Amino acid sequence: MPSRSRDWYRQAERDLGHARRSGGMGDHEWACFAAQQAAEKALKALLQDRGGEVRGHSALALLRLLPTENGNVVLSLARERWSQGATVLDGDVVSVALVPEGGDSLEQAFRQLLALARQPRTHLHALYQGWMGALLALLAARVTGAFSAGKERQVARQVELNLEVKRVERQRSSARQKL
Repeated sequence: MPSRSRDWYRQAERDLGHARRSGGMGDHEWACFAAQQAAEKALKALLQDRGGEVRGHSALALLRLLPTENGNVVLSLARERWSQGATVLDGDVVSVALVPEGGDSLEQAFRQLLALARQPRTHLHALYQGWMGALLALLAARVTGAFSAGKERQVARQVELNLEVKRVERQRSSARQKL
């Protein structure tokens, strides 16, 4: 199937224009909605342009940046899906307070991990899962003092354990046959 990245990008530009016009008229709710749509479509364009798979709206991320009174920002991420004619949250909302610029070494590592180049880009679901993993890693790092989002090590360990289970099952089967 040919890439539709240019179509997605053009639509993102139109949505952004709509957001600006709506904001200029004081229609802030529609401006926010159109801006969110523009960001989502631009992200789809980028992913598809780089060979990623773009699926419909079945598993979107609800990503919000909210300013706080002390000048920090709260980043919230949740997965949402369409169910029975309504948008519903699919899982918990994960939130973390951040310093807008700079921050400690944990926040700096977190920001680096959020970059698209450091995230899976096969499809939007994988990207959102990567962001969620980074957010959870930052929350864990604030408790442990060490930022590490090495999921590949976890997967490798799971494979290693699965192979060990298979080996033990073969030994058990062999022992049963000898009895």
